[in-house]
Amino acid sequence: MLIEYSITNYRSVREECKLSMEAYVRDKKRKEIIRTEGKIKVLPVVGIYGPNASGKTTILNSLRELQALVTGSDTLLKKKKLGPFHFRFDDVSESSPTRWKIKFTNGKHYRYDLSVKDGAVSEEILHIVGEGDVFHRIHDRVECGGSVGDDDRRKIEFIMEMTGENTLLLSKCESSNVNTVSEAYDWFDSKLMMMRSMWYEPHLEEMIDALSEYHDRIIDMLSEADFGISDVTVKKKNIPREAISDKDFKSLMRAMVKDDGEPLIAYESNVMHSIVNDGEEKEYPLNIRMESDGTKKMLFLTIQWLEAIKNGGLIVMDEFDSNLHPLLVDYLFESIADPAINTNGAQMIFTAHDAMIVKRNDMRRDQVWFTSRDPRVGTTELYSWLDYGVRPDLEFPDNYLDGRFGAIPIIRRREP
Repeated sequence: MLIEYSITNYRSVREECKLSMEAYVRDKKRKEIIRTEGKIKVLPVVGIYGPNASGKTTILNSLRELQALVTGSDTLLKKKKLGPFHFRFDDVSESSPTRWKIKFTNGKHYRYDLSVKDGAVSEEILHIVGEGDVFHRIHDRVECGGSVGDDDRRKIEFIMEMTGENTLLLSKCESSNVNTVSEAYDWFDSKLMMMRSMWYEPHLEEMIDALSEYHDRIIDMLSEADFGISDVTVKKKNIPREAISDKDFKSLMRAMVKDDGEPLIAYESNVMHSIVNDGEEKEYPLNIRMESDGTKKMLFLTIQWLEAIKNGGLIVMDEFDSNLHPLLVDYLFESIADPAINTNGAQMIFTAHDAMIVKRNDMRRDQVWFTSRDPRVGTTELYSWLDYGVRPDLEFPDNYLDGRFGAIPIIRRREP
């Protein structure tokens, strides 16, 4: 589970922005949703509000960037520089490092810090709470903590000698099978589920796997959400190359082409709709690509939600409320917030503009965050509703839209 995340000197973020999933224990509101991780009380859901161009997406993208570095830096070419990531609207940030700091649990309680400067890793720390550092890297030197076994210590020191300045030691250790780092790496690779706001169409190969594992639950969720969908099927078929004619070209544009002379692979996907005609209920198929954006988004999110709930993943969702009816937003929200459904500690961070999500789901003050950005200096600030010290039962939507917490656009209308 994510406990805390902070980013410094990244895009519109100049000073450190820190997002906490730790619950404010003195707040008695909706205590039943809080999960205990060791000695820490953790929230299942937080939302970030703010005007357009205030930095909401930037905060999420910085986490996406960290995930990409952890899981992919060991494949970069030797001369490929990292970034640049720095804040652009001053004369000093270019010479300062971009810093990521994250605390999470995955079996153990980890802290991972990363600094990148001038396109290279300047500092990297993997720490296990209660045990000490796994490693502390500064540029091309590394020290291991006292709790690291001799075998892993020798491995880490040897791996550091082969690790380029643009490669994370965590990435290199995982690819070299250092057991001490495997659970920390797995959190970034498997538990962190980043979702873009503008793409919701599931990859059909992934849908085959999802339907194989979750078919009945997917249909149940779509039925509960009142989509009138009775079934979803995806089949893979081979098309011999010699059978391809010009008229097939369009339909094969989305096919996966192999270079080994094997047949082309295409997919047949159907969403079955139960329709009543002349008093008789019949099922009609519709290709998934012909479905509405809302239906495709809901199908995509249903799969991700089930995966997160099963494995205790963290869903990071930009523009959660786009292309979905408010009741569907609440349905997905509650599936993460309800401990009876979410039994494995899944979490969600979302951005949204609909202030009513907070009221409809009775969100706590520590679950609501804001971004603001002063266009005169161009920097993003991140802060919590809890910072205002208001009473827990304060009506959120009206107070937010009235500007009591900032984080709203200032509309300057011309005089007639």
